Amino acid sequence: MKKIILLLGLAGLIHAQEFGDTFKLRAGGYLVSQNETTLSATTEALVGAKINLQDDLGMDTTTNTFRLDGHYRFNDFHKIEFAYYRIHNDSTNTIDEDIEWDGKVYQTGSTISSLLNMDIYKVNYAYSFYHSNEVELALAAGLHMMDIETGLKGDATIDGSPVTYVDGDVDFLAPLPVIGFRVDYAVNPRFHIAGAIDYFGISIDQYSGSFVDLLITAEYQAFDNFGIGAGLNVTNLYAKVDDGTEYEVNQDISGFLVYLSYNY
Repeated sequence: MKKIILLLGLAGLIHAQEFGDTFKLRAGGYLVSQNETTLSATTEALVGAKINLQDDLGMDTTTNTFRLDGHYRFNDFHKIEFAYYRIHNDSTNTIDEDIEWDGKVYQTGSTISSLLNMDIYKVNYAYSFYHSNEVELALAAGLHMMDIETGLKGDATIDGSPVTYVDGDVDFLAPLPVIGFRVDYAVNPRFHIAGAIDYFGISIDQYSGSFVDLLITAEYQAFDNFGIGAGLNVTNLYAKVDDGTEYEVNQDISGFLVYLSYNY
């Protein structure tokens, strides 16, 4: 009886080791259906200066972009994940009320140009700690890097003096260490439903913030090495830097993706 149980256990392990591919690459379109970004700058003399890029400056809430991601398995329990996509938005809008930002006053009737460009890079290590015939569970840790460029241009008043076409561009690279959880459920050998969530939170000296990234996909393996899939991606980013002036960014993004996959 013990031998039978041992053989069944080994058979289950062998089957588990067949769960997943050595290499997988997904490429497709990412439709951002909702993008809401709020910037704020607060000092003792300037309280609550806040700009919503979509409501105040007319920036589009929807955009289309290209997305690439995938993974490479070193063995049945360890893999590296990677992803890249970008969200580039700009707008030109005539404001109907005064806007204060970073010591500048953009007056009613001014034409303001704004931009928000983000390039997102992800690299994660994932440890697959549980296998069954239908389910794989994994823990992940890695870096999400966001190259962010944002700025305003327009007619403003600084220290009571009018200034034409002030440029307030800020460009920085923000690496965020994240931890995550993965689940992959095989409805049948050719149809999988998968979910992934990554989280980051920090509060050190003048820096604080949080980041949540949720991805749910459904994929059909149409051919031996090729599949087609669709999914939903939701992210929330909050970041604050207090160096005398408190700068805050709060962003909610959600969107749909459709992709083709190649695996072996």
